[in-house]
Amino acid sequence: MPMKQKFDNAGVAYVQATILSLSTTDRAQETYLIRTDFTAWMTSKFDLHIHQQQQLQAMPATLRDRLAYAIAASYDNGTAVTFTKDTTEQDNLPDIKDVILIGIPDDTPIGTDVINYVDVATPVLIWIRYRH
Repeated sequence: MPMKQKFDNAGVAYVQATILSLSTTDRAQETYLIRTDFTAWMTSKFDLHIHQQQQLQAMPATLRDRLAYAIAASYDNGTAVTFTKDTTEQDNLPDIKDVILIGIPDDTPIGTDVINYVDVATPVLIWIRYRH
């Protein structure tokens, strides 16, 4: 990818299309990065505002790991994550939002258990809805 994308519907679609067009080997390397350091992967792909970076860092580790694993599993299965961001936040201003996650099972293994986990392809949906 030539440059970081905006963290919006178009930017996420571009990143996903790029990942899904990779060879199986290259896609496996990408999903390994997602699983092992989701925060670093996000900041390498998206031009995140400072408060978005802070929110990503403040996310509970268990939730971040489960989210990362579900996204990576989708890509491993050749499936894009359904991502919807209803409106855009104002640049560098904290925001109030709802983040709705579907398809992120509570029993997703974390850490080294991931290697032995047999995943059933579950559609993943991420919906970010801002309150104004």
